[in-house]
Amino acid sequence: MQRKSNAAVFIGMTYPWGLIRHFALLGVELYKRATLNMDVYYASIYRDADRGAWGVVHSEIPESKIIRGTTFAELLDRISSLCATYEKVLIHCGGGWGQMVEFIRLRKRVGKHIWRKIRIVVTTHSFNNGTWKRIPTCLVQLFLYLSFADMVVFPCSWIKGKFIGSGLLSLLGKTSVVPLGCEGFHGSFSNNEVPDSIKAAGMETLFGKDTDSFKFIYLAAFRRGKMHEWLVSAIAPALEKHENAYLLLCGVGDGEIIQRVRGLIEKLDLEERILLPGQIPREDVPWLLSRCDSAIVPSRSETFGHCFLEPMFAGIPVLGTHVGIGMNVIQDNITGRSFNLSSASSLVESAEWMIENRSSLRQMGNAAKELVEAKYTHAKVATQLISLYAKVLNIEETQGAEHEECKVDPEIGLIRYLMGLPSNECAEFRSQVKMKNYDSRVWRVVEFLLSCRERSAPIEGDEVKTLDSLLRGEK
Repeated sequence: MQRKSNAAVFIGMTYPWGLIRHFALLGVELYKRATLNMDVYYASIYRDADRGAWGVVHSEIPESKIIRGTTFAELLDRISSLCATYEKVLIHCGGGWGQMVEFIRLRKRVGKHIWRKIRIVVTTHSFNNGTWKRIPTCLVQLFLYLSFADMVVFPCSWIKGKFIGSGLLSLLGKTSVVPLGCEGFHGSFSNNEVPDSIKAAGMETLFGKDTDSFKFIYLAAFRRGKMHEWLVSAIAPALEKHENAYLLLCGVGDGEIIQRVRGLIEKLDLEERILLPGQIPREDVPWLLSRCDSAIVPSRSETFGHCFLEPMFAGIPVLGTHVGIGMNVIQDNITGRSFNLSSASSLVESAEWMIENRSSLRQMGNAAKELVEAKYTHAKVATQLISLYAKVLNIEETQGAEHEECKVDPEIGLIRYLMGLPSNECAEFRSQVKMKNYDSRVWRVVEFLLSCRERSAPIEGDEVKTLDSLLRGEK
């Protein structure tokens, strides 16, 4: 096979315990969308003792497309070696100043000839957004972005607006807004048996079959910007008024904050109404979320945005602040309700409305689920990033040379979506599409593409001719 002329390398972030699952899943979706003129590689820090989500990567991406290093500098050296065989190499990484400084050292190591082949895309989502340190952090990162980055990606417009210097970067054509995405939940969560982790946390009775309790849930680590203490104080009047209402604060984090929250709950005499079950195993999160009535997110600032997205993927509305991705997904009285941290009464008013209008929440939850599934899955985000990579590399985004000659009718806008649809989701998509009012020609195209995806068959050779005939309306 002839080697492609360009390569894009996505660097997954790690925490002390290893590779973050979110970046593993996004990297897999990016690899699946490699185009005719662009190979996609996955790279990350790798240590035997701290593997994290590396299993996800190894199960989906061949070894030849994985790059490892024990340090970020070593990782960059190995990535830059691709310049020997590719005309251009795009590196997509986090935009922290620590990582950006390594590009200064890399430029010195590789020399001008290799450096001219490298393109740098950074995603910036955390720059001390909620503190005074935002100003010096932004200024340092801005200097580095102006010096080294070809494109700066912000997860949402709210974060872009908070970054000092984003206006200048936009004038230079160096900004884009692409969400980080989130792992969707599959299945109906219909198993009524209470998971062991929920029993161990002492919540079996709360989730019993006969309970009429109303459950708010906040799924977030205990950190200063997450505003747990404010939430407990603010929502107390609503819980006192409605004896069937509960608040679950699920997660771990800063031990001092957890102790202060426990002390505040005891002071308010709400120990039986505000529960701290600790860390919920990942596999039980969908079950738990789907059996709560509403999520609640009082964050002062949000970067990843999973606090908003995960409950919506589970089909429940969100009562939250308009920060981060929350500004895009919380549509008042449609997908949830918003409140302002400067007004505890606005939280109480919305919380009581939800408790008293429980019958309306199912419709709101369905609308929330529909919204996030349409825009925020890893597959959708990967498709946006591949288009961005093609723009930065100044190449045409295409799945294959044959596709360039296909005349695609504008009304078949779902073709690109189908090309990236995972094979295990085809049956569900087929059942949904049958309810739409497509004409027979469009339906034949849809059915053809779905059958190719189910067989994981590439669109090439005779199948290209078949697709072209279908697109032209020929039987």
